[in-house]
Amino acid sequence: MTASPETTTPEVPEVPRAGDILQSVAEKLGLTPEQVERSLAEANITLKSPAAADRRLRMLRLRVHGVKHSGDPFSVERDFSAGVWAIVHPDNSAGKTSLLEFLVWPLRGEPRDLPLDVRSWVRHLSMDVAVAGRPIRIVLDVDPGAHPALTGRILTADTVEQLLAAGDGGDGLRLLEQASGADEVDRSIGAFFLDALRMGHTSLWQAGGGADGEGAPQVHGWASYFGACYLNPGGDEILLGDVNAVGLSARLMELFVDIPYSTVLTQLSVADKRERKTLAQGKRRAEGDADARRAERTAWQEQLEQVSQQIAELRDVASRDVSPLLQAADQAAARLRDTQSVLHEAAQSLTETNSARVRADQALLDARETWQARRVLGRLDPVCCPRCEEPLDRDRRQQEREDASCAVCTRTLPEVDEETAEVLLQDLEQQLESAREAEDAASRQRDAAAADVNAAVVEQQAAAAALQTALATSQNHERLRQLELQAAGLE
Repeated sequence: MTASPETTTPEVPEVPRAGDILQSVAEKLGLTPEQVERSLAEANITLKSPAAADRRLRMLRLRVHGVKHSGDPFSVERDFSAGVWAIVHPDNSAGKTSLLEFLVWPLRGEPRDLPLDVRSWVRHLSMDVAVAGRPIRIVLDVDPGAHPALTGRILTADTVEQLLAAGDGGDGLRLLEQASGADEVDRSIGAFFLDALRMGHTSLWQAGGGADGEGAPQVHGWASYFGACYLNPGGDEILLGDVNAVGLSARLMELFVDIPYSTVLTQLSVADKRERKTLAQGKRRAEGDADARRAERTAWQEQLEQVSQQIAELRDVASRDVSPLLQAADQAAARLRDTQSVLHEAAQSLTETNSARVRADQALLDARETWQARRVLGRLDPVCCPRCEEPLDRDRRQQEREDASCAVCTRTLPEVDEETAEVLLQDLEQQLESAREAEDAASRQRDAAAADVNAAVVEQQAAAAALQTALATSQNHERLRQLELQAAGLE
């Protein structure tokens, strides 16, 4: 008899726990698990042990009420039992797409392909659904006259039976969330489903994204995930969803299949690419800085050479002996004092000779006037007193001729010797000529002394400036120290 072959069941590999992964990574990197976990947290990555998530969505009931443009009311009420449902109709434009979009609107947050005219009919939309086994009602109310026109509510019950038994107004149900406006309603529904289905926003690296065009993470939420629930029609270029992003379709499938640590792997991939981008940008900046440094080095070298030359000049001037400059300045000052003294004496002599010349000129003028007056008055024959104009009597005139006494004042008339007067006038003219010659000589001496003083002033100023420059340079230790410190910094 032959033995029957043994049948073996393939073993399913056990999914490692988060602690095991942290320990393995820590051993490879030579770190502690705490250090690895801290590094992941800095990148906003949390490593959790995988647990099967309940991500079932089961539609229970749809109710839609509204008014058409014609004014006719319309309503849709449909219960959904377990199993596969199909929406069919032999004619086009019968409302198949609209019915699907009525299901999509409360589940996605906004419709995807609902025609605008049909959307404008809706006044109330209520969707009962079991989300991960939890009974939920999503209610959308539209009031065209209000602002905002759209409001949304998310309610829950303890059981599915209680949910289905509740009226259209939601009496007896608990309010979980409420929002107003299309954007707020969309965000509210998306946040609810992500939390209820234990999902989080996923990031995919977009190679050409970012403000610099060098790549950036692209964040996807519930609107992208819903594409795995509501498949695209045949022939569409996008496999799942309505967001065209590289790798998103595969990522959606991983999430719904619930591959362990798929979210962490995606986050690590994005973090790695972000770090590579940061390193590449840092490298380019470093290379740019190096080029700038090389250009700056040339400018610094030229500046260092200039500062070194200034330091050498200051040290050379500081080492010079200023004694000759001091002696030259003293000699120039002494010469200036001597010339100023000579100029003072010459000016005083000029003043004295000028006064003498003026006196001689005045004496000669007075003598000439006196002599001329005597010659004229001596020939006068007055007939009356020049003061009272009383006529002189004959006796007075006779007495003047006999006694040589003045007929007016009765005094003796002076003797006038023309030779003596001429000699006196010649002597006065010689004195005046001598005074003029002395004045001219004093003036020339004064001009020469003034010229000597001007030359001495120029010489003294030059000597003082040279001495001041030498002293200032030799004593400018602070300037020399600043230049030395500047040279050290440039080096």
